[in-house]
Amino acid sequence: MIHLSRFKKVNDNGLIDYYLPSDKGFENINTKEGKLLSCYQSQNNNLTWFAYRKSSHEIRIEVRDEKNLQSSCLNLEDSFLDSEVTFKSLSDNKIIVSLTAGQDGSQDFCLEFLNHELCMRHKFPRNLAYVFTID
Repeated sequence: MIHLSRFKKVNDNGLIDYYLPSDKGFENINTKEGKLLSCYQSQNNNLTWFAYRKSSHEIRIEVRDEKNLQSSCLNLEDSFLDSEVTFKSLSDNKIIVSLTAGQDGSQDFCLEFLNHELCMRHKFPRNLAYVFTID
């Protein structure tokens, strides 16, 4: 189950910021892009990142601006088949996407949304462990 707060489903392919005092959760949503697995809102709340499962071997990452005027997507290979997807923000337009499959391993990617295009900046070595400090 994916737990999202501050979002509500507006159509088969989108969520909008919708704050309610009580958090709402929902099961994975099937859309025309695939099954929505995860989403993340950037630090300044101007970009929203989505992860969709297209097939057992492919995950689509999509980024949209706050007004839903700009969007771009990129497909990532899921060599573990059925990985979980998590996001870790590096800056407002740069993010780490982690595909994890328990004891089978993990694969991390650094993605950047620059000049209206989503591109892969770096594919990390498999099973790389990293730590981010919190100040």
